[in-house]
Amino acid sequence: MTAEVQELEQEKDIEQSSNKKRKIWIALLVVLIIVLLVLICVEIAYIADFYRFKDSGQDGLLWTVAQRQNGLFGELIK
Repeated sequence: MTAEVQELEQEKDIEQSSNKKRKIWIALLVVLIIVLLVLICVEIAYIADFYRFKDSGQDGLLWTVAQRQNGLFGELIK
């Protein structure tokens, strides 16, 4: 009888640990999806700013004229 009780307790412990791991993975996945969506939104904003002020000679809201001419990482690559 006690062996059966111990087995049931071990199964409950295993289920609880797997539920904790599942919750952690779900939370991590949600955070990663939110970060990805934010990065996509920022990328869209930079592209829109580039095309809005392209060939105007004015600084945009996110890009300066020099950044549009050289690219965002143009000075770092030289």
